[in-house]
Amino acid sequence: MSATKLSGNFLKPFHSRMAPTPSGFLHIGNVFSFVITWLLVRKTQGSLLLRIDDLDYDRVRPEYINDIFETLDWLGLDWDRGPQGVDDFNNHYSQVHRLDMYQALLNKLVKDPVVVYACDCSRTRLQELGSYTNTCRDRHLSLGDNDIAWRMWVPDNTHICWNELHQGDTHVECKSVTEQIGDFVVKRRNGQPAYQLASLADDLYFGSNCIVRGKDLLPSTTAQLWMAGLLAQTNFSVSVFYHHPLVMDVSGQKLSKSTGAMSVRSLREASLEAKVVFRNLARSMGMPYEDIFTAQDLLQRFNFQLPQTLSLDLTL
Repeated sequence: MSATKLSGNFLKPFHSRMAPTPSGFLHIGNVFSFVITWLLVRKTQGSLLLRIDDLDYDRVRPEYINDIFETLDWLGLDWDRGPQGVDDFNNHYSQVHRLDMYQALLNKLVKDPVVVYACDCSRTRLQELGSYTNTCRDRHLSLGDNDIAWRMWVPDNTHICWNELHQGDTHVECKSVTEQIGDFVVKRRNGQPAYQLASLADDLYFGSNCIVRGKDLLPSTTAQLWMAGLLAQTNFSVSVFYHHPLVMDVSGQKLSKSTGAMSVRSLREASLEAKVVFRNLARSMGMPYEDIFTAQDLLQRFNFQLPQTLSLDLTL
């Protein structure tokens, strides 16, 4: 694939977002993603949005929202748009304030009956199946029924390509939407817009042109790019992505959320300083790290060399 050097006027400035979901305490992968996003935005003199994705009402808790602000304060990261605290978030920035916008996109989708179809598969049923197998495609259930999810019909062999940041360059990356995510949900059975739909709508609304997310969210990238094209969203301004590696421990094993090993809250409660985050990230980028203490120290040395691996060594 061809590569474009990330220098000069290439896609400057970056307008990006930190977009955590408050369904649990933040983990170290969230933090690395935040810092990489912050570096890219500040290096290109762009703008950074704090967007908290809180539509999963069953799992959102006030303490999880508060943890986001406590973590960003611990890291010393700033942002240009978005809430400055829990009350400001609840009153002005919660996704509940944008439900009409999400519904407008859903209304566009249902104009073509081939694009969206109804599905009544329960969570239990989906767990039994292991993965969704297009069970409801040909059942012709009514989109207006209660307790019905709306799914996108993703044709076989559907592929999406985008510009991916890598070691100071951009490369064209292509993935199969069919294999990555298949027929994904855009409206949940409780009537609320699903993550893929809401995330696309928010990126349209806030004008992001650079998205940083973990490699585990590649399915979301393919779904949202394909849906944007389907909706002919010419104002979809995301022009470049960076999918960072998943975080490993020093032995090369994936850190487990279930053991609490990735909880940033546990690092704070252990009185660890945020320098451990910045030094681990600097090391992963091939930089000297012994004299890095703050995000600003890391920014001064950042030259768009992005990590090929991410690990957490608490002794740094």
